[in-house]
Amino acid sequence: MKQKITFFLLLVLTLFSCKSNKYFVEVENIKEVNEYKQNPLLYVLPQTVITFDVEITKSVYKKGPFAEYAEEFLGIKDVAKEDATVWSISDIDIQSYAKVDTNQIYVINSNFENISNQLNLSKEGFLLSINKPVGTYSSDIEFGDNMIIDNDIDINLSYGEVMVKNNLKEVYDTTYNETAADTSFIDIPIIKTQLVKKTESEQAQELAEQILTLRDDKNAILVGEGDSQYLPDGISLQTMLNGLAVLEEEYLSMFIGKTFVIKKTYHFEYTPDTKRKYKQDIIFRFSEDEGLFSADNIKGKPVYLQILSDNYTSLIDNFVESQNLIKRIEKVNEKNLGLVYRFPEKTKLKLIYKDKELFTKDLLIAQYGSNLRLPANLFLTNEYSIEFYPKYGTIKSIEKIIDTNNK
Repeated sequence: MKQKITFFLLLVLTLFSCKSNKYFVEVENIKEVNEYKQNPLLYVLPQTVITFDVEITKSVYKKGPFAEYAEEFLGIKDVAKEDATVWSISDIDIQSYAKVDTNQIYVINSNFENISNQLNLSKEGFLLSINKPVGTYSSDIEFGDNMIIDNDIDINLSYGEVMVKNNLKEVYDTTYNETAADTSFIDIPIIKTQLVKKTESEQAQELAEQILTLRDDKNAILVGEGDSQYLPDGISLQTMLNGLAVLEEEYLSMFIGKTFVIKKTYHFEYTPDTKRKYKQDIIFRFSEDEGLFSADNIKGKPVYLQILSDNYTSLIDNFVESQNLIKRIEKVNEKNLGLVYRFPEKTKLKLIYKDKELFTKDLLIAQYGSNLRLPANLFLTNEYSIEFYPKYGTIKSIEKIIDTNNK
């Protein structure tokens, strides 16, 4: 009997010892840690950064020297008579990438020795997986604010290469020389010639005639008029036609002017910092006369970013709050248990300029979502594997691990 009692006491002590050595997992925000943690693990949750690549087109118009005569000699109406520069927003691309949210750095404290082997993190410290190898992850390339990519092309606004055949003309001047003949005097005409510069109207008319002649020559080649046996064919013919077309275009520019296009791409970044149903901020400013400016510049009119949240994660927040209320009422203390992860909020982004919508896109924003916790016991077993979307910090999959050795 005495031996049985001794055995029973040893069993109770053994069970009590096992219970006292029970594994635990605590996860706290680093700002709330007030005591020393031995060999803690750290991980971070991501926040979403919105990027804007805005392509601006600058159209430079240089009026032709003979713009005043375009309708008179060529029948071309509505030709601009003044130089002009016009800016326009030609393309917008909105993307996002994840960066560390410094308000969401967490410390994992546990007496479970294998916990570090179970957790898989990215180089940024984002959650990748638990009990599952998933390779590596790297967030998108980060650009500096207001980075400008110049796509300028070499432009030539000179008309020096396009000239009329001869800018001078002969002017006949008749003078009379008085000569004695018998009993009277007679005037003998003397004709003199001199070269003078042609008027602008005369130059324009001559160039217009050259344009019309070029068109006639091109049409003659196309329909096979004239001595076609001496005309080239195939590639040589096409080369000739292309040359005539280029020459005609160059001559024509003397009347209708030249337009050159220059493109610039501006890069902006914006990090939403306040969770609300509706948010609006100025991303940059724009002027059709002067181009693009930063948000804090007084030039141009503002281009607004509007963020409209679907607000469905508020249901999750309400549920979590009600659960915490139940725990307080029932005096259940489970604070800081379980890994914190995110459930991102779905939003609609709009870029607005002069009350007009330039661009719209649906986008998930991590920091607008809800923070939830995984059950702590998932860390203390190898029965399940969990994979995360590191860009948003949310769960991608939870799978039960099949032990092939017990099959």
